[in-house]
Formats: sequence, structure tokens, C-alpha cells
Amino acid sequence: MLVVPCVVLLEPQQMEMPQKHVGVIDWHRDEQARLLIARADEFASNISKGSSSSSTSSWNISSLCYHMSRSINSQYLKQVERSIYLVRCAARWIFNNVQYDREGEENGDYSANVSRVVCANNSIQNRKTGRKGFSILLHVLLEKMDIPTVIIAGWMDDVTPSEGGTTQKSGATTHSWNAVCIDSYWYLVDLFGAVWKSRSLDAISPYFMSRPEEFVLDHYPEQ
Repeated sequence: MLVVPCVVLLEPQQMEMPQKHVGVIDWHRDEQARLLIARADEFASNISKGSSSSSTSSWNISSLCYHMSRSINSQYLKQVERSIYLVRCAARWIFNNVQYDREGEENGDYSANVSRVVCANNSIQNRKTGRKGFSILLHVLLEKMDIPTVIIAGWMDDVTPSEGGTTQKSGATTHSWNAVCIDSYWYLVDLFGAVWKSRSLDAISPYFMSRPEEFVLDHYPEQ
């Protein structure tokens, strides 16, 4: 697995990370990583299809994590590869199954007073969530699968491709994303950006384990 260390362009304390290394998967050069991601995408795309037991109401945090963890034979994978597979599997499932509920968010349907677990289970059950719900759901799933992760609060420029203007970077934060730790390297993931802005989670998506110098172009962590 080819992991490229990158210079940290954001201060570690801003990102709440104990380690100082940010990693990136070189998708263009690493065929093994591409195959691993393809396997994760295939499983996540089929996990809710083909049986009555996969109805919306049957899924929760525990059942999703159980099926994802059981979908690979850990005997033939290194820990790094297993972690990347599970991160991708969780990210792909969220991307495919959870929609951004902009109207509901504007109506105040997504309260900040509920716990992360309750928020995550609601997102799974309802298949929709507010902006910050995407990072919360990924965080809860990965924690359940023993993959270290933190949520980074901040702001993001150009919420949709058609919306311009300058993002206010003070006051209450309006956005959040994930940093995932694998083998002492931190990888940046923004599923809301993938769902709502780029509409893509392919191998060159700027919002999945991408180069930090690209990620910081439109992400501003809370000071």
C-alpha cells in the first residue's frame, strides 16, 4: 500500500490531532489501493439490496458495522489495508444511501442537542441528515469498528457548485468533516462535500483521503 506523507498545512491543534502527519493515498500509482477501494465500493453498493432483511428500518449502527467488518477476510489483509477498506466501505454506504436534507435543516429538524449515536442512527433510519450529520455518521461508524477518528468543525467555501460568495469564518461553525487515523497518518474525508458539492466519491475525489493542499482550498477549521 503506497502512502504518501504530506506536509501538514493546518496546525495540528486546529485539527485536534495528536499526531502531526497527514497522509494521502496515491490512487494513480497504487493499483493495490484501487482494487481495495473497488471491493469496498462493490460491497457497500450491494449491502442494502437483494433481501427483505435490508429494509430501511432494519439497519442501525451495529448491524452496518457488523456486515462491513465481516465482508472481508482479515487473514489476508494487513491492518492498514483493512482500515482503509472499512473507511471506504462506510463512506461509500453513506454517499449512496444518505441524502442532504437542506429543507429539514433550514426548518430546524436537526438539533445539536442529541447525542452523536442518536444522530447517526436517525441518519441511517431516515436516509437523510443535515450538513454536520455526515461527519457524525462516519465518525460513529468508524469508532464502532475501532478506527480512530475526530470531527473537525469549521467552514467550507461554495456550498454548492452554483453558489458563490465568501464564506464567513467567524461565529458559529456551519460545517464539519472527518480526520481518520490509519497507521499514525491522518486522512481527511468530507462526505457532505462529496454528496452536495462534487456529487462524486471516485478515486480522485477531492473529499476522500485527498491531498491536504487541495483540501484546504475550501476548508477552514475552527481556530
